Amino acid sequence: MHSVDELLAVVVREQNDDRRWTAIQELHALGTREVFERAVQLCGSPRADERVAGADILGQLSAWTEDSIPTLMQLLGDSEACVIESAVHALSQKQDARTIDALSLVAQHDASNVRWAVATALEDLIGDERAERVLLTLMRDGDTSVRDRATFAVGSLSDHDTPRIRAALAERLRDEDRAVANEAALGLARRRDARAIPYIAGAVESAD
Repeated sequence: MHSVDELLAVVVREQNDDRRWTAIQELHALGTREVFERAVQLCGSPRADERVAGADILGQLSAWTEDSIPTLMQLLGDSEACVIESAVHALSQKQDARTIDALSLVAQHDASNVRWAVATALEDLIGDERAERVLLTLMRDGDTSVRDRATFAVGSLSDHDTPRIRAALAERLRDEDRAVANEAALGLARRRDARAIPYIAGAVESAD
């Protein structure tokens, strides 16, 4: 059994993702007030790597969700994209509608990895019109990976169905990236929207 100090040191300094997240899971299993308070302290550190560690730990502390959200929301205004990304991923574990407005602002961040994280964070909140609007905007993002993640979130991970969603999926059938267009076709097919048929027929007949 590792001490809290030993586990925190691994989370901050370890470069191996598997070992780092194993330590975070051990902290999650402990789930004590001390673990929560030490994570909050890390979030206030002048060092970006420690703020990232704090956010990653808080994201996994389900027993302290109410107390964690204010700290994580504050990190959304951080100067470092890596810290914001970790805070967004942590908030995605909370699935709290109170975070939508703040995440909507972060969805406009210059860093594509941050926008990608927002698409992940909002996928289970799409029933809220605010989250739906952000995801539909991210489906038109200039970065292919962001468009792909948002289209996957809207089309495949959610059964939410509105005329806006169907129109956005139909638009992505013309995406320059085949993976994005495929996700859009699947999303329309799951909603039994006939606009998917010509695309699917063409894909079946294509050489690849």
